[in-house]
Amino acid sequence: MFYPGKFVISIHDLIKTQFQEKSASSKQKLIYRIKHWGYQLVLRQAIFRSAKIITATAFVKNEISKHYPLANSKIVTAYYGTEDRFFTVQKEAKKGINILAKYQIQKPYLIYVGNLYLYKNVDKLIEVMESMSDRELTLAIVCSRSIFYDSLEEKIKDKKLASRVKLLGFVPDEMLVTLYQNALAFITASLSEGFGITGLEAMAAGCPVLSSNFSCLPEVYGEAALYFNPDQTDKIVDLVYRIRKEEKLRSEMIKKGKRQVQKYSWSKMAKEVLAVYKEAFDQ
Repeated sequence: MFYPGKFVISIHDLIKTQFQEKSASSKQKLIYRIKHWGYQLVLRQAIFRSAKIITATAFVKNEISKHYPLANSKIVTAYYGTEDRFFTVQKEAKKGINILAKYQIQKPYLIYVGNLYLYKNVDKLIEVMESMSDRELTLAIVCSRSIFYDSLEEKIKDKKLASRVKLLGFVPDEMLVTLYQNALAFITASLSEGFGITGLEAMAAGCPVLSSNFSCLPEVYGEAALYFNPDQTDKIVDLVYRIRKEEKLRSEMIKKGKRQVQKYSWSKMAKEVLAVYKEAFDQ
């Protein structure tokens, strides 16, 4: 706030602005309001005083422009990339079997990778699993431990879904690749994202993507995902059944995903970001 020189800022998302109160935090109402006030104050100052603003998607750029119209002319979009390790082809079937056994997962399974903040809408995935008559299908949730983890674990137990919904905790990338590769599909019911990188990881690994049609996700995934309204549980269930039964559709989505993910590169992003900094400091 008090830096007197020229600077550039990067804004991943405005989720704390979009989802206030309990949708974005587990903290008590008063504590969250104080925290949110401080966040908004710093953000506003940074936006108005920055020479340039870098975002990862046009969706976030539009959100910033909507809340801070005067900043529109200095916002630049630079898409993220995907780590090369997710493009690795699984060569040893036995290794894949061992990793699935380590996490006590059996095919067929859906996979969700990400945090458990409330706007991620993971409860909807639990609701989907509860609604499905296919008892063979399981859901693997890859996430870090948090207060949300504990409450989700309790919910899974209360609904008697512990055998069909697996909380895996943190999974190293080299093992995560295998989990993607062996999954029926990656699924996210998120209400908002700044980019949606885990869906691209899944595409790179050859895993079809079932995605919420909210926020930036259609922008990033393009035609390489099957979309649903995250408010409509029955539609999500139908889509899961489709990807389960229609092998031709699943193969087609894998091919589309492989093509889509090629559009994103960290080296390309780095060049674009460097150009933004040069322009900002040459002015």
